[in-house]
Amino acid sequence: MTTTRHHPMFRVFLLLTVAAWAVLAFAAGAAAKPTAVTLFPQGARVTEQITADVMTEGDRAFARFFLPVHAVKDTLSVRIPPEAGLTLLGVTMDLQTIEAADRMAQLKKRLGELNLEKSRIDAKIKALNTTVAYWEHLSKNLPETVDSVEKIGEAIGKGITDAASAILPLQQSLEPIMEEIAAMRKELDSLTGRAEKRWQTTVYFNKKAAGKINLTCDYYIANCRWRPVYTLNARPEKSDIAFSWYADISQETGVNWENVQMTLATAQARPRPEPPQLRPWIIQPREEVYPMRMKSERALMQAPAAADSAAVFEESLAGAPEPERQEGFLFDTYDLGRQTLPSGENRQITVSDKSWKADFQYLVRPYEDRQSFLFAQMVLGDEAFVRLPEGKATFLIDGAMVASRSFSLFDPETKLFFGSDPGLDVKFDVVEKKSDEKGLFGGKKAYRWHWRLTLVNRKPHDVTVLVEDALPQIRDGRIKLDEKIIGPAPKKEADRLEWTLNIPAGKEKALEYGFAVTYPSDMDLSFGGR
Repeated sequence: MTTTRHHPMFRVFLLLTVAAWAVLAFAAGAAAKPTAVTLFPQGARVTEQITADVMTEGDRAFARFFLPVHAVKDTLSVRIPPEAGLTLLGVTMDLQTIEAADRMAQLKKRLGELNLEKSRIDAKIKALNTTVAYWEHLSKNLPETVDSVEKIGEAIGKGITDAASAILPLQQSLEPIMEEIAAMRKELDSLTGRAEKRWQTTVYFNKKAAGKINLTCDYYIANCRWRPVYTLNARPEKSDIAFSWYADISQETGVNWENVQMTLATAQARPRPEPPQLRPWIIQPREEVYPMRMKSERALMQAPAAADSAAVFEESLAGAPEPERQEGFLFDTYDLGRQTLPSGENRQITVSDKSWKADFQYLVRPYEDRQSFLFAQMVLGDEAFVRLPEGKATFLIDGAMVASRSFSLFDPETKLFFGSDPGLDVKFDVVEKKSDEKGLFGGKKAYRWHWRLTLVNRKPHDVTVLVEDALPQIRDGRIKLDEKIIGPAPKKEADRLEWTLNIPAGKEKALEYGFAVTYPSDMDLSFGGR
């Protein structure tokens, strides 16, 4: 959590400010207390317990309380306990302005007092500086007799020392006064020409009742958010990953969250009071698309009258495809227990600390890059696997940082990469790469590739290396593909070749492979960039 230090007097001032607003709010309506918060990437769903007086006005019975101005109006729901014996008839929310005149008067009065105290201290410092200047001037005009010089010299030294010693504590006493003046001027500037706002909420009941009623309110609120932050520390010798997950939370809702039941949701809520309308599903021939000028000419040629032309234009618009609409519905939630977070603060809360079992290997794609990349293949069962939303992650190897990048986890078989490792050398040589343009194969051409890969393990322990390269994919039956493998045979996937090599410490392994294609001499062939 990031905190900012202030002088004690400044903190007292902030507490008094919050207290003043709290008293003003309490005097005007029922007290509300957030008890539960579900945080989304942007915004939150807040549950409040409210104790309000049941009031009457004519034949109507109602209770009144206030919600923060950032509450989303159309998302409010109110629940009445069954033992109250009342039925909810309706709810109204009106934006209310809180006049700040009283608070501004308090600020101006206090500013006057502080400025007066500051002037007094400034006057004392000025007088002491004048005293120092007097003694310094006197030291330059000493009498000629020795006795007089010694006596006056002692007096000058004492006078300057006493005056300088008195200046320092006066300057130090100015610091908290200046901080408080600056804070009050900032608040005064913010209040000038502006008033605080809040939602005045009125709940109507089916009959009159005396006393108080306990209400539970749920609503969505803006000006708050959370972001996931991860740390993944690879420990190859232990065959595991030390995983830490933090929630970086901030809220500026104007209401302190004190000991609330806090829950994280990994996707944004989209509250709406009604379901969407069904759209017509029309399957019809697609009309050809014409440039605007051609479309106009075509419509005029096919329609002899202006009315017919307009009908053709409207019909062409009706046949245009609608934009595709996509929306997600599924998200996960995580219980953080009881938490306290004052308005205006940021905090990092630990969500999870775990150790994941993992098999560490190296991945080499020699044609693309002559580097080896350490990766972890996690060994997670269904119970241990947790989907993780996208967030910033710090990747480490044995406590040393290697990368900082975006991270998410939705598949337990995902490979987690921890950067390249110079301890495993990759040498990739072209043995052959040539074409046959002479048509020696019955009017056909040929092209050949042949590579040699050498891996040198300079690490003090054995390593397992996964080598991958693309497998040529033929898109025409007239093209013939031949392969040449020297060394261990690869595993063939749909679009790639894979070798798994175990290399002892200080040793090396090599393999060779290549391909040849033959194709008609009249075919203009693309070799896929190789």
